[in-house]
Amino acid sequence: MNIPVYEAMKEAIKRGIVVVISTRVPNGRVLPVYGAVGGGQTLKEAGAVFADNLSPQKARILLMLALQSTSNAVEIQQLFDR
Repeated sequence: MNIPVYEAMKEAIKRGIVVVISTRVPNGRVLPVYGAVGGGQTLKEAGAVFADNLSPQKARILLMLALQSTSNAVEIQQLFDR
């Protein structure tokens, strides 16, 4: 991820917008392990939610359902971790 996109995501999170990180690869997971600026670790520190192995489409549906009851990123991450 490039630094301007990372900075925009940090700003969105700061404004209370829930940001979910997912992937389009057929098999795989998104995890907060890469530590460079814009990597998973720095996104987690900024407050992003990780979709684990859900496709972007499935992650969007889960996020829409989650936002019906909370906008707290920690609570939403717990739903994605199930």
